[in-house]
Amino acid sequence: MTANLAKRFDSATAGLTRVIEGLERDLSQPIEGRGVGAMAGEIRAHVKALDEGARMGFIQKAIEAGDDRTCGAVLGGVPYLSGITPQMQEILLRLYHEKSNPRAAKQLRAAKAGLELLGDRGPLIFKEMEKAVGAKQAKVQQLRAAKAAAEKSFVV
Repeated sequence: MTANLAKRFDSATAGLTRVIEGLERDLSQPIEGRGVGAMAGEIRAHVKALDEGARMGFIQKAIEAGDDRTCGAVLGGVPYLSGITPQMQEILLRLYHEKSNPRAAKQLRAAKAGLELLGDRGPLIFKEMEKAVGAKQAKVQQLRAAKAAAEKSFVV
């Protein structure tokens, strides 16, 4: 019974891990095709001309406002053209995806919470099963094997 339960926990953990990896991949995808054109170049030049604090504020306001044109120009192009680092582009891109796809962001948070819960609470079930049976799983398996061997010797 414990082995069956362990398989189910492993299966649930593997499933949640796959879901998390897929959602992480979706929320980290680059913005393709929005960073081209004359308007995009002007937006990037404007953003690059701002000082660093104002630049980050401008981009974050565009993300919050759902301004796809500005976000596409800044986050869809090469980061140095907008005066941001690749790391900042990665973080801002993640914020943009979370804002534009809140359902996936909520699913990701729920899947991570579920995985954490499985990791925290899973071992407790096995301890409680040992308490209920009164012996460790290895001892139970030894007793079952001995019983099966004894029953086998009586079969003619």
